[in-house]
Amino acid sequence: MKKLFTILAVAAAMVSCAKEEVVSFDQGEAIEFGSFVDNATRAEQATDPSYTTTGENPNLTSFNVYGAVNGVNIFNGNLVEKKTAGYGDVWSLTGSKQYWIDGADYEFVAVVDGNKKVGENVITSTTLDANSGIPTSITYNIDGATDLLCAHVVREDNTDKSVVAFNFTHLLSKVKFSVTNTTDAAANNYRIVLTEAKITGVYSTGSYGVATKAWTASSTTDYTLENLTINSNATQYHSSEVLLIPGNNVGVVVKAKVQATADGQNWKDVSTIEKTFTNVLGTDGKLVANNAYHFAVTLGIGTEIQFTATTMPEWGNGNTHDSDSDTVNDYIPLQ
Repeated sequence: MKKLFTILAVAAAMVSCAKEEVVSFDQGEAIEFGSFVDNATRAEQATDPSYTTTGENPNLTSFNVYGAVNGVNIFNGNLVEKKTAGYGDVWSLTGSKQYWIDGADYEFVAVVDGNKKVGENVITSTTLDANSGIPTSITYNIDGATDLLCAHVVREDNTDKSVVAFNFTHLLSKVKFSVTNTTDAAANNYRIVLTEAKITGVYSTGSYGVATKAWTASSTTDYTLENLTINSNATQYHSSEVLLIPGNNVGVVVKAKVQATADGQNWKDVSTIEKTFTNVLGTDGKLVANNAYHFAVTLGIGTEIQFTATTMPEWGNGNTHDSDSDTVNDYIPLQ
C-alpha cells in the first residue's frame, strides 16, 4: 500500500510538472513569420520571372524557413505559406510551432527557390550548419529563368515576440536584351533577322554564402537568346529577362542577316553581320546581385553594330512596352 501511495505521489508530481510546462507556454507567443521583398517587381507580365507578395496574382506565396535558438535547430526548411483567412492574408507555418524564450539568441534564414520554379529546380544543394541547421551556403545552377531570394534575421538577447518579417533580396542579376534597327523607316523593304545572340562568360554554377552575402563561382558558359526579326526603325526585345549569377564581366555575341524584299512579301538575304563584344560592363565591371541591366544592340543598313550596357540599380519590372523602358524601370516596392 505504501508503495502504491509512493507511485501515485510521483505520478501526481509528474502531471503537475507537465501542466506547469504547458501553461508556461503562452499560445500568443508562438514564433510567426511574414514577408516582403525589398526591391521587387510587379507580376503583371508573365515574362517577368520576379516575385510579388501583393496584387491580384501574387506569385511569392511560400518560402522555406530555417531557424535556431541559442545555436540549436528549431526550424529545418519548414514551409511558410500565404493563406487567405476571414480577416485577410496570413503567413502560415507548416509543422510544429515553436515559442519565444526571453533573452535567447535567435537566427532565421528564409529561402525562395524551386518552389516557384519556371524551369527545373536549380538549387542543387544547401549546406547546413551541423548544430543550428542554418544554411551556410546555397549551390545554384542557372537556367536563366528561376529567381533566387534569401533573407537573414538575427535577434540577440531577444525579448521581441513580434512576427519575424523577412526582407527578401534578389541574389541574382537580371538582364534584358534588345536589338534596334536604325534603318530609316522609309526603307521598309529592308529588315534585320537576328540569327544568333548569346551572353558569354556567364557563371554556370555558383555557391552563395548566407553570412558573407557573397558568391563563389568558377565555371562559365554561354547563355543563348532567341532569334528576333527587327523591321526598319524599330526595336525588339528578348521575350523575357535573363537571370544570371553575379560576379563576372560578361560578353555578347551578335550574328544577323540583312534581308530585302521587292514585293513586300518574299525576303532575300543580302548580307550578314557579326560582332563580338567583350567586357561589356567596362574594364573592371561585374554583374551585381539585385541589379538589373539593359544590354542594347543597335545596328542598321551600312552601319556598324553598336552596343551599350545600362545599369538600372532598381530591380524594376523591365517593362519592355514603355517608351522609356531602355533606361527606366517601373519600380514599385512591395509592403
